[in-house]
Amino acid sequence: MKFESILDQDLISAYKATNFHVKAEPAFTLNIGQVSNELIALFKQNNISNASFITAWNPYSNSLSDDENQARNKELKNELNIRSLKFIDGFGQDPLGQWAGEDSFLVLGISLEASKKLGLQFKQNAIVWSDKNAIPQLILLR
Repeated sequence: MKFESILDQDLISAYKATNFHVKAEPAFTLNIGQVSNELIALFKQNNISNASFITAWNPYSNSLSDDENQARNKELKNELNIRSLKFIDGFGQDPLGQWAGEDSFLVLGISLEASKKLGLQFKQNAIVWSDKNAIPQLILLR
């Protein structure tokens, strides 16, 4: 059964164009559909084969204040710690600068199903997930 998203195509296009910055050492950027050699190296270094880029900002694309968004992301960070998941801080940014960027996390070694559940728990329209091929995929949740 094919998933039919309720999301507007312009919003999906904006997600696909986003630069997903990972604040690793050294820092790098993930882009949808483009292999990431840095992610491959991170997978090898951590002996894992998948990761998810996720935020708690702006639930279902409803703009909140910076304070509200930071509080939501703190809740997400606490949830990741409770689950003993390893993560790296990140930042999702519109390359054209038409919308403010969002603090995020690259969660290491998390399955696709667990990533989806986490995204839905924090009321996100989508997550970015990568398997062992290190090609970030946009995963729509609604």
